[in-house]
Amino acid sequence: MSEGAHNSNGKIWIFSNQGYEVTVESSSEQQLTVLLQNQPLSLSFYVTIVYAKCDSIQRLELWDELFSIANRMDKPWIIGGDFNVVLNSEEKIGGLPVRDADCEDFKTCIESCDLAQVKFKGSPFTWWNGRDGNDCIFERLDRILTNLKFQNSFSHSEVDHLPRTGSDHAPMLLTCDDRCIIHRKPFKFLNFWTEHESFKEVIRLNWDTSISENTFLYFKRKIRKIKRAFGNYVE
Repeated sequence: MSEGAHNSNGKIWIFSNQGYEVTVESSSEQQLTVLLQNQPLSLSFYVTIVYAKCDSIQRLELWDELFSIANRMDKPWIIGGDFNVVLNSEEKIGGLPVRDADCEDFKTCIESCDLAQVKFKGSPFTWWNGRDGNDCIFERLDRILTNLKFQNSFSHSEVDHLPRTGSDHAPMLLTCDDRCIIHRKPFKFLNFWTEHESFKEVIRLNWDTSISENTFLYFKRKIRKIKRAFGNYVE
């Protein structure tokens, strides 16, 4: 991990792989919004990680913050995490009945921000209270939402609800399509290259380059340099 950031109370953290720049755009007790940029891939998008309060009144502050962020959003946007509320009674088993007012507040936030849920596979419930029998409660408290710009850029996104390990919440894995992935073309040696007047010179220049490695890696690196040279040669 080369980049990381956390929200104002240190309860939300985000880490990125090497190659991504992380810039904090907004931070509060219930959300952390960052801009992720990858220059080699010309990729730039926002991510908001949510850890909502259990109290419905305090969650109103979060809904207002998300609405404010949505109003100035000009890039693909992902919002995900623990929202601590369900959207309807079908997303809960056991415990007290679902309060319609809480669901409506959440729905209003999603609609006002013009967000859509990413389809998921796995268990429909992401949280378990750890009890059995009549005391058992399952809920879908965690989800990932995206704006229209993200949906247009990554039309085949999907979320995996992974098995719970060491937590009462199930981890979520977001997979996007490969629109921005750079695929390497396989190297093919063309026999007519040997007839070109500069063939031997290309081999010599790339093979004679000094490389400080062990013998096997040294040989592989030499071959790779020659392959790259001929790749440029035919282009």
